[in-house]
Amino acid sequence: MSASRPPRRPRRPTAWTPTVWTRLARAGALLLTLLSALTILAWVLYGPLTERLARDKLQGLAARLGYGLALGRFVPEDLRGRHLRLEDLRLHDADELLIAEIPQIRVTLKPHGFNLGAIRPQRVAIDKPTLHIQGDGTLKGALRALEALKPAPRATATDPEAPRREIPEIHIRGGRLIDHAGGLQLREGDLTYKAGRIEGSVQITQPKLGRCRFEGDLSGLAIACDEALRYPLPGGAIAVARALEIQRRPVFSARLRDLHIEVGAKARGLLALLSGLSADIAARRGAEEGEPWVIDLSLKLPAGGEVEAHGTADRRRVALSAEIVGFPLSAAYAGAEGEANTTLSLELDLPQRRARLEGVTRLSQATITHPSLAEGPVGPLDLRLGGRVEAQISQGGGVRVTISEGMLKAGDLPLHFEGRFEKGAHVEVEAKLRADGDVPAATLLSALPPGLLPHLQPITARGKLRIAGHVKIDMSNLKDTILDVDLNLRRLEIQRINEAIDLEALRHEFTTTFEMPGEDEPPLTRVTGPETERWVPLEEIPPLLQEAIIAQEDGGFYKHKGVSLFHLRGSLIRNLERGHFVRGGSTLTMQLAKNLFLTRTKTLSRKLEELILTWLLEEAFEKDELMALYVNVVEFGPDVFGIKEAAAYYFNKLPHDLTPTEIAFLVRLLPGPRAFHKEFERKQLSKGWIKRVDRLLKLLVKRGHLSEEEYAEADPGALWADQR
Repeated sequence: MSASRPPRRPRRPTAWTPTVWTRLARAGALLLTLLSALTILAWVLYGPLTERLARDKLQGLAARLGYGLALGRFVPEDLRGRHLRLEDLRLHDADELLIAEIPQIRVTLKPHGFNLGAIRPQRVAIDKPTLHIQGDGTLKGALRALEALKPAPRATATDPEAPRREIPEIHIRGGRLIDHAGGLQLREGDLTYKAGRIEGSVQITQPKLGRCRFEGDLSGLAIACDEALRYPLPGGAIAVARALEIQRRPVFSARLRDLHIEVGAKARGLLALLSGLSADIAARRGAEEGEPWVIDLSLKLPAGGEVEAHGTADRRRVALSAEIVGFPLSAAYAGAEGEANTTLSLELDLPQRRARLEGVTRLSQATITHPSLAEGPVGPLDLRLGGRVEAQISQGGGVRVTISEGMLKAGDLPLHFEGRFEKGAHVEVEAKLRADGDVPAATLLSALPPGLLPHLQPITARGKLRIAGHVKIDMSNLKDTILDVDLNLRRLEIQRINEAIDLEALRHEFTTTFEMPGEDEPPLTRVTGPETERWVPLEEIPPLLQEAIIAQEDGGFYKHKGVSLFHLRGSLIRNLERGHFVRGGSTLTMQLAKNLFLTRTKTLSRKLEELILTWLLEEAFEKDELMALYVNVVEFGPDVFGIKEAAAYYFNKLPHDLTPTEIAFLVRLLPGPRAFHKEFERKQLSKGWIKRVDRLLKLLVKRGHLSEEEYAEADPGALWADQR
């Protein structure tokens, strides 16, 4: 029989005991220890993971740039892993040549927790980086070397809405660039990029630009330096620029501001003219692929005037149009006054080596004072000059320049001209000038500015004349040289001229004035004419003297009307053959006009006056009268004028008693009577002078003016034998 169990008594709630607390504490401590261990393990592993990830990213970046990379140390600077330090970073090219070295880079990362894939730099500080290049010793070579460091462009997403990777804040301190060839040297370079803005400065020591400051953003940058970039040019000139603006978007453009030209003492011509010029130059790439650059140029000329030019350019073609406004002529030449305004267009075809320049220049109230133009100022005048010039350079180096549609308009007189110049195996030159139809005399005279004909003004005329000329020279075939001038003066009549030009007095008595070579020597005067004792009538002048003068000075005297194109053409050919001036083209009448009325100053003005006076003399006198005037006034030596004085001075004779040898000697004096006078002073002709006199005697024999017997009796070496 089993014993019965007593009924259970209900449990009462148990109170917390020390044993429970102990167990819970132990469990919590274990969990905390585990968490701490995991945390410590995470932080211990984070540094190497971060370093590995950073190194991989740096290596990938260097590989994309095409360079090798070496990194010395990678140091996390805080437990959260947001501040990193990279030390002794170096970039090199495929040949292991050092490209860049950076002692230290500090990087602050964006908060990312433990998501290593989200590591992004927030701020990068680069201390004392150095960039190495190897140029050719010039600034241009250094820039080419820098250009070569730029990596090839990467393919980008075509979707314009694709998000762009955010660029971190960047600070560079103490950077420098070393060109080991010496063409470019930079130091103390500081740069800050923050929130899309770029600013900084750098000390440029080669070339010597001083501190250069720059600011802008990713689409554009402006640079300004303490000193100017100086670039040597021929003639000692230096181009100077201080400020540059570069714009990358929406299209690439560049603007050079405050450009100046400084010129050295040796500069001449255009460079000297540009000294002190200031300019703004802007260039922008065409909006579409393949379009040329667009160029805008604004110049302020140093002496006054402005230039505005616009156009396009690429590697094949340049097309510019320009306008020059208010250019003072005094800037081009100190002896000029007035203003020039020009419009022009320029086209260059570089592959074809072809250039074309077309335009018009207008001179307003121009006055010019120049010793080669006239003895005094010429002007004022208004002038218009225009036309087209085309130049072509062949593959062999030959040059062809043509001028077409040229027009020179003075007053109401337009003159048309054209020409060409070719240089290849030989040189060819050709020029043509003409006026439209017959030109009224009044129109021609009104076109001539005051001061151009000072010894003839006031001058009036009536009638008409033709103006046309043609010159053609082939250096390989000078005998076919063309020199043709058509004035057709038969219908022209001079009504009035300066009263000092008294042609009628030449038939009676007149005074001649001869300038002496010394500045302080007063001019010599002679009173002569058919009614004076000094005059020798033509019938008392030996015919041989007249023939000798014609043979030497003007072979066509009795055939031409004062100006001999045949004579001028022959002189031109002779001078071209010799390569320098050896023979003039003046006829006896032209020499006579100069001796009677003009000074001996060699100017364009005097030559024009000489031509007009020559025409007047030919119209007013017979040829024999002109010959008589010539032999009675021409200079034969110092203070020796006219054949009567010459015969008495050199040989103590009258003109009709002169021998052929004495006549030949006197005629040989005419080109330079003062210089050749020394032959008489020695009372003995040199061997060279004996030959000169003998050649003239032989020419007279050849032309039938001297017999063989008379020539045989001539003895140039015996002149003044009785006076030695």
